[in-house]
Amino acid sequence: MPNYTAYAAMTLDGKIAREEQEFVDWTSKEDADHYQASLKKHDVIIVGNNTYQTAIENLSRRNCIVLTRRVTSPERENERLVWFNAEHDDLDAYVREQGYVGPAIIGGSKVYAALFGLIDHLYLTIEPLVFGSGIPLTDGRQIGTAMKLASLKQLNEQGTLLLHYVKAEKKDIP
Repeated sequence: MPNYTAYAAMTLDGKIAREEQEFVDWTSKEDADHYQASLKKHDVIIVGNNTYQTAIENLSRRNCIVLTRRVTSPERENERLVWFNAEHDDLDAYVREQGYVGPAIIGGSKVYAALFGLIDHLYLTIEPLVFGSGIPLTDGRQIGTAMKLASLKQLNEQGTLLLHYVKAEKKDIP
C-alpha cells in the first residue's frame, strides 16, 4: 500500500511561489537541505508539469510521474518519466500497479488540491516571508481533508518552521 508524502514550502501569507514556473530559491538553506534529503527516500516523485519544467534538471534524475492534461492515458517518455492525466486515469491505481510504495508529492497548487485526499504525511515549511500576492498552496477547490499536527520543528534562528502533519483519523475530525 503506497504511503503518500507531500512536501511544500510557503510564506507566512500562504504562497508557494510568486508566479507560475518560479524556481523556488527563496527558502532557507535548512529547508532546502531537509527537502533534498527527504526526496532521496522516495521511489517516485509526483509533480505537476509547471513544477517539473521549473526543476527539470534535478527531477530528471528521479522517477517522476508528471501530471498534465496533455495526455489521455499514461505515456512513458523514458525509464524515469511518465506523463499522466489524473482526470482520465486513477493515479493511486497506477502507483500501486507500478509497485511504488513511497510516492512524494511536490506540487504545484493544482496537484496539491487534486491529490490532497491521498496524502498520508505533509511536511510544510513556513518561511518568515510575506509575498502579498502569488500562488497559494492549493488552487481553491474544495478539498475536505483533515490533517493532524504530528510535530513542529524550528529550523533556524530566523524562525523557519517545519510542520509535519498526518492524515487525521475520523475520530480526530471535529
